[in-house]
Amino acid sequence: MKKNRNVSKTKKIILYILGSLTLLSIAVIIFAKIYLGRFAENEIRLQLNQNPNSLYEVVFEDLNVGIINKSITIKNISINPRSFAIDSLNAGNIKTLIQSKIGLIKIKGIQVFEYLKNKDIQIKKIKVKGVETIYLINQEVKAPKHKTSLPLQNIFSKDFTGATIQNIDIKDIALKISDNKAIDKPWFEIDSLSSIINDVVFDKETIGNKLPVSFSNLKLNTGNFSYKSLKYYDISTSEVSFFMEDSSIVLDNFNFKPKYSKEIYNKKIKYENDLFSVSTEKIKLHGLNLDDFIFNNVFRVRSIEILKPDIEISRDKNLPDKPYKYKPLIASLIKKIPITISIDSLLIINGKLSYQEKQHLSPKPGEVNFDPLNITAYNITNDAERIEKDHYLNLYLSSMLMGKGDLDAEISIDLNSSDDHFTAKGKLGRIPGIAFNKMTKNLLLVEIEMGDIQSAEFDFLATDDVSQGEMQIIYKNLKVDVFKTKKDNKESKFMTFVANNAIRKQNLPDDNKYRTGIIFFERDKNKALPNYLWKSIQTGLVSIIAPVASSKQQKTIKKEEKKDIKKNKKGKKKKKKN
Repeated sequence: MKKNRNVSKTKKIILYILGSLTLLSIAVIIFAKIYLGRFAENEIRLQLNQNPNSLYEVVFEDLNVGIINKSITIKNISINPRSFAIDSLNAGNIKTLIQSKIGLIKIKGIQVFEYLKNKDIQIKKIKVKGVETIYLINQEVKAPKHKTSLPLQNIFSKDFTGATIQNIDIKDIALKISDNKAIDKPWFEIDSLSSIINDVVFDKETIGNKLPVSFSNLKLNTGNFSYKSLKYYDISTSEVSFFMEDSSIVLDNFNFKPKYSKEIYNKKIKYENDLFSVSTEKIKLHGLNLDDFIFNNVFRVRSIEILKPDIEISRDKNLPDKPYKYKPLIASLIKKIPITISIDSLLIINGKLSYQEKQHLSPKPGEVNFDPLNITAYNITNDAERIEKDHYLNLYLSSMLMGKGDLDAEISIDLNSSDDHFTAKGKLGRIPGIAFNKMTKNLLLVEIEMGDIQSAEFDFLATDDVSQGEMQIIYKNLKVDVFKTKKDNKESKFMTFVANNAIRKQNLPDDNKYRTGIIFFERDKNKALPNYLWKSIQTGLVSIIAPVASSKQQKTIKKEEKKDIKKNKKGKKKKKKN
């Protein structure tokens, strides 16, 4: 009996001790939670705002320290510039300020003992949610020429040797960039930015790298993105995604849209100029070398895919011509890019291109369109080492011209040439002549009544000065109507008679009058490449269809041929002397 009583007493004592320890532990945890929470909150408030000269005041509504789950939660954080900072921005003493609200910062899995042991901060997860940031810029203040960098080497001490964070999850960031004088009219805006970063390490090893932190993966997504700082255009996307594992960037629903209608745009500009409107389903960049781009100012990418672009270009020729300004061709344009670029391939897939031009002859614009449009370009670069290995940029185009005729073309550009040498060749399949009336009637007051174009081919070489080559076009039953001025919009029977007698009705290979067209055009250096290509092809067309109209062209060609003969003779004489 005594033994049983002793055992019973022992159990009671043990239970009493365990109960007391449990209650004591709970009390300690509750006390520690309350005390540490208050201490942490007060300490954080003190540290954040102890410097009276700081540009910002940081406040938060609630801070919770979780002892058991090793977490810290901070809610409703506000970072606001002090009044003297705003005055300083407006006075031009500083260039930028930020204003930010953060709904939640939650830090989970803080390894306290690891820190006490090794002074290494280890965190399982940081979650940030609901961030609204306005970035204010005084555009009148010039940015400093030399950026100052933080002395990160001095950040480590006996109390801090590094940090490891397994996961950073950032959601719902809204960012606006505004002029300090027009805060309510942001010119750059992202309404929903989210990012996930895994295995972030910051220590004495990573600090020696160009990017002082390392991570295994980064995913970045944005919602609507817009840029409104351009004078005549707005840029926007519905989403931007960045994937670290394959170094790719995807832009969904990219738009480059005019701010104004064609009519208003043409009233705002002094001289004739193209108005662009571009929308795409997706733009994909694969294999972007991020280190080269950030640290070496080199844009190196494996491929760029532009899916389903819809491109509209319009021009009003009723406006005065621009003052002369030399327009370089592709090779020179690429050389002038201020950073090094290297793009293995560029693909335009299943796109559309429409060009409209209005002239004084008609109130309606003439139009040429390519639908669908597929383009592939290889070796787009100004990298000297790469050009030494391969100095040709090759571009291949496949399309349906005016929605009726298959068009295939190839342009090969010598990136190493001093005179922008390139070759162009192409083939157009069968197409009815009336398909071109959208262009000819409003631009030339000429309507093609009938005509069967069986095929057309061109092949020419060009420099910055002149293009030369040949054109083949097989057609029959060509007949046109010529209209009077835009006021009448009636057929001129006399001009129709003259035109139909001036043009050749057919050009068939089995006919002894079959002609091969001569392409020859002296470049107007005030115009860009598309104009040069079209004008070159046009000379070949005219020399076949209306040879009388190309008589001046023939004389010019003969003069150029004589010049070439003289140059060759002089060259031979010099060689003999040497």
